[in-house]
Amino acid sequence: MPKEGNIYDLIERTTPKRLVPRLELWEEALRAIIEEKIRPLNLNLSERPDPVAAAAITYGVWLNGILRAVVARRFDPNSVAHIFRRIIVRRSDFESLLRKGNIGGRGPKPNATGFQVVDRKLFPRSLSK
Repeated sequence: MPKEGNIYDLIERTTPKRLVPRLELWEEALRAIIEEKIRPLNLNLSERPDPVAAAAITYGVWLNGILRAVVARRFDPNSVAHIFRRIIVRRSDFESLLRKGNIGGRGPKPNATGFQVVDRKLFPRSLSK
């Protein structure tokens, strides 16, 4: 198994194996790249992809824009898959992100629904332990 992989394939191959929605996994991975928890091996976030046409846009700025669009659920990264396939990261860094539990599962957080009082009345012994 190779030590590196492109970020697009790593995310897309991981999504069916996890209960995490695909766009949430993209959101966490993009945030990790921007915060440099996952460092691209072939890309400097302060570089400009096109210094002539878009002099103010760096890869970091571009990724922040993609992240905002993914968070707002207005954008599917498949449309720029050809660009994400060029971003090479260490597989161990990506797997570390998954293991750390930064990506939560579905449903409400424990004790966050507001039904504890009602549940205690119905099940006093099981919840009092």
